[in-house]
Amino acid sequence: MPRAAVYIRMSTDDQTGSPERQRSQVLPYCQRKGYEVVEVYQDLGMRGSDSSRPQFQRLLQDAQKGKFDLIVVDEQSRLSRDDTVEYMATVVHPLRKVGVFVEVVDTGRRLTWDRDDLGGQLLAFLGQYKAADESHTLGRRTATGMARKACEGKLFVGRAAYGYRYKLDAGGNRVGLEPDADAPGKVEVVRRIFDGYANRDLSLMAVVAELNAFGVPSPHGRQQWGKNTVHNILTNHVYAGSYVWGKVKQGKFFRSDGGEIRPTQKKANKSERTSSESWLVIPGQHEPLVLPELFDLVQQKLASNRSRTSPSRKKASYPLSQLLRCAHCGVPMYGTKQMSGGVKQAIYRCGSYFTQGRCGPRTVNERVVIEQIAQVLQSRLLVPAERERLEAEVRRQAEQRSGPDEQTVKGLRMKQAKLDANIAKATDNLLLMDADLIPTMQAKIRQWKQERATAQEELDRATRQSPAGSVAHVVGKVEQLVEVMKAGDPALVRTVVREAIERIDLRFEAVKKAKLTRYPLSGGVVHLRASASEDSSRSGRAAAR
Repeated sequence: MPRAAVYIRMSTDDQTGSPERQRSQVLPYCQRKGYEVVEVYQDLGMRGSDSSRPQFQRLLQDAQKGKFDLIVVDEQSRLSRDDTVEYMATVVHPLRKVGVFVEVVDTGRRLTWDRDDLGGQLLAFLGQYKAADESHTLGRRTATGMARKACEGKLFVGRAAYGYRYKLDAGGNRVGLEPDADAPGKVEVVRRIFDGYANRDLSLMAVVAELNAFGVPSPHGRQQWGKNTVHNILTNHVYAGSYVWGKVKQGKFFRSDGGEIRPTQKKANKSERTSSESWLVIPGQHEPLVLPELFDLVQQKLASNRSRTSPSRKKASYPLSQLLRCAHCGVPMYGTKQMSGGVKQAIYRCGSYFTQGRCGPRTVNERVVIEQIAQVLQSRLLVPAERERLEAEVRRQAEQRSGPDEQTVKGLRMKQAKLDANIAKATDNLLLMDADLIPTMQAKIRQWKQERATAQEELDRATRQSPAGSVAHVVGKVEQLVEVMKAGDPALVRTVVREAIERIDLRFEAVKKAKLTRYPLSGGVVHLRASASEDSSRSGRAAAR
């Protein structure tokens, strides 16, 4: 009696091919043929184009061991949906080598791949080509269906964002997001993260340290938070109440690229992270955990901080991080630790030399530079004569910014007019477009609207009249700064320094001694913020030498 192995597969996109239906066809077939069924191999929720299916691989391995003489399947596509070339390598060659053939119930055909049966080979390969082509068609159908649901804000896959849970309808289907009422602590954690970064001037690592200090479990249930986890929360539009789709491109045959469904490149990874410009973001889809205005403020701060060139990863430990600059090359100096007299001391190094090998090994001790800055500020700005000079400088800078740049204003208004025309024209053409092109154009319209909003913000800043900086305010900031710098608390120094100082340019003298060249600190310039306005890019500057 021939020994038969039965293979059953059901894919996620083919619910009609249920295991029960296949069994009801294959097992009676084997009984009629007089086959002894030695084992049933079953892969559920697996695509036929996935050659790594566990039971499929075990089936091929058992065939090599001679456990059965033939394989029986309901349809040829149940065994594989690979294209004909991959099918020959993964199925035909291994089975033909050990003399195991396949019988297909729906056609009653036996696939032996006998070299003397050319007609049989052609029919087998034609059947496989049809199965592979059907998989290709199903892939596009699935991708376009998902894209359509996403454009409507109705596609919900994967886990809900930390602090949220899915809302379910009467049938148990996902219909939206809502704050997780069963875990209100998670909602508060999200709000604390945004508040710490936006309002309390904490760095990403400082937020991480705070969460770990309080013993807050991470979204994955671990005891420790990481910088990437915090960053992902801060950049997730979901927390501002928006629906987001398209962060990751995936799909063996077709993938969504900026709302447009395109064939997957041959050498593409299983999944690819996309740029934020191609995401589908639909505001106002559920209850936000943070105000949209706060979310936008955080994005601006993150974008500003990305331009930092200092390689220090412990910014919170170095209060002058990003403020000290090497006057010889203009590159920021970064903080690190150095052993001196058996004790680790904080120092700042020229970033250009220690990362690119340029400039020189210029180094300054943190305690020394803080003491000298405090001494210079006190002696040069907190005496009556210097206060008069400071008042004159602030008044001069205020007069320079008394009016907006007409050329800039004109350019921004022209940009707005062009974007308005593009938006209006594209909106009118939506009704005339093919259905497949509508998501792409909708994404483009959203991009133009965002660009217009950005241009409006720039126009508002350009036309806003900025009041002259208050000398009394500046002097008060300097007095507070000197007092804090003398106290030496790094956390306080960092906060106050950033409110009062724009940057500090340090000069070093090259002193040759024997074969060595040393670079002691010789002087510098402290650039003060002459205004406490929120728009620091428009604040005045005064210098203390």
